[in-house]
Amino acid sequence: MPESHQFTHSARSRRSSIVVGSYRSSFFDPQDNLLHRTERRPSSSSVLVTGFVDPDLLNEEVSLLRDNNINLPASVEHHGAFYGAVREDDAAATDVADAWETSVAAHKVVTSTRREFYVLATSAFPLIVTFLLQNSLTMASVFSVGHIGSQELSGVTLASLTASITCIAAIQGLATCLDTLCPEAYGSGNLRLVGVYFQRCTALILTAYVPVALLWWIYAERALVYIVPETEVAILSARYLRVISLGMPGYIFFETGKRFLQAQGIFNASTSVLFVVAPLNILLNYTLVWSPAFGIGYIGAPVAVAISYWAMAIGLLVFTVTTKSAINPLKCWGGFSLDECFRKWSVLFGLALPGVVMIEAEFLAFECLTLMASHLGSANLAAQSIIATLTSLGYQIPFSVSVASATRTANFIGSGMPQSAAKTVSVSILFGVAISIANVALFYFGRGFIPHLFTNDSEVAQIVKDLLPLIAVLEFFDALATVSGGCLRGEGMQKIGSWLNLAGYYLIGIPLVVLFTFRWGWGLYGLWVGILIGLALIGSLLVWFAVTANMNELVARARSRNENSV
Repeated sequence: MPESHQFTHSARSRRSSIVVGSYRSSFFDPQDNLLHRTERRPSSSSVLVTGFVDPDLLNEEVSLLRDNNINLPASVEHHGAFYGAVREDDAAATDVADAWETSVAAHKVVTSTRREFYVLATSAFPLIVTFLLQNSLTMASVFSVGHIGSQELSGVTLASLTASITCIAAIQGLATCLDTLCPEAYGSGNLRLVGVYFQRCTALILTAYVPVALLWWIYAERALVYIVPETEVAILSARYLRVISLGMPGYIFFETGKRFLQAQGIFNASTSVLFVVAPLNILLNYTLVWSPAFGIGYIGAPVAVAISYWAMAIGLLVFTVTTKSAINPLKCWGGFSLDECFRKWSVLFGLALPGVVMIEAEFLAFECLTLMASHLGSANLAAQSIIATLTSLGYQIPFSVSVASATRTANFIGSGMPQSAAKTVSVSILFGVAISIANVALFYFGRGFIPHLFTNDSEVAQIVKDLLPLIAVLEFFDALATVSGGCLRGEGMQKIGSWLNLAGYYLIGIPLVVLFTFRWGWGLYGLWVGILIGLALIGSLLVWFAVTANMNELVARARSRNENSV
């Protein structure tokens, strides 16, 4: 799969590669229309010295300059496209860098709608595959254990739900700070700072994970007994949690590592790793659960997941170190520093905590629907499981676009290009509308056959069929909310998303769900009508805040963050 180049300045990359022991960053200051250059001394080690400029970077800048009808020097026109290793003292490369910085300083460079559609689409495609493969790890456990017995299936389901609420969602929420910080640092030319942010965020999440792991080992069984009446199910769930706790550090390294690479435009690394790990996980599930020679039954499922989490982390590390890509990810690695890992966490907390609230609020809201559906009878609960699966699958495409748009937006903001950042946000929203229309059409026109893909029960299939037109409308607003939420992460405005999610789901959505479902007797239909109203409000407001953000102010804020984090 081709890598999607993530934008930054070739001039800045060139300077950082030839100055030993220090690095330069250039940024456009909207206050006085001057291009400032500042030199700072890194706190631990120097950036990687390569002596070469990324050819993809040069070609991207040449294309943008031409898109904006800016005349290029004759050396560039005669050179044509850049391929392979380009020396930092190459005349054409130097002329591109000079023309680029002059044009950025004069506000002459703005990306185009067509370019942003192309970049977002090519970036999002590998992410869609990544998320689907990543979700398959837990699904493999459900399928392998489900054939042992009903209690074992209930145990792995409860354990997966508990792990998602208490740990995985929190890890993903804390890691969202890197969706803002790493692309901003990369866009500003502070290449070493990208690696520093990765180290700090990883250390932060690992530190936060320690008490969670201890709670799983010591109190999981006693706590789960209060959730489910069957003691055996609680015991099985607690055993599952204890085992996968050993693999969670690997999951943390994978989540922060893939964001370290995505900030540099490398979106296919995690996909390549999961193409290997996902089949390995299936093989491990069979071998450890069912194999006559090595099978250990139920406990083999969490062992397979724990091994797979570490395999994901190791695979990403191997990719980073060995890749021959022109986008050399090691240029953003200035070396490991234990002191750097535990410094200036306040910058991370300001973005990470709203990210946790934003993700946890949405996740818990949809889990509440399943818990409420359990009081509506077995047919409604089965239908709810199918609807939840369909909405989860439909969510993967807009979520992939949201990750790509967050990276692209933050990179432009870090580069001091507010107009291009605004263009990316607008195109991302349009992309979200296109995706939502596609999802609406699929669920509405496919309501006759989709239910039968999941069940042979005619009653359950009819309930799903009746609900799918409503779910089609929900998918429209879900796509808008997801993509615009990604834009807000790129803009460093996660706090707005967290407050909107809390208000939309818990002050409006869930209360309406209870009213429609249990007070007015609308059944399963009431569940989704209530959550739809809350999601419609969330999606509409998220779009408004993302589009109307003051990009010049965000550029100045990003510059301040990068300066204070050195």
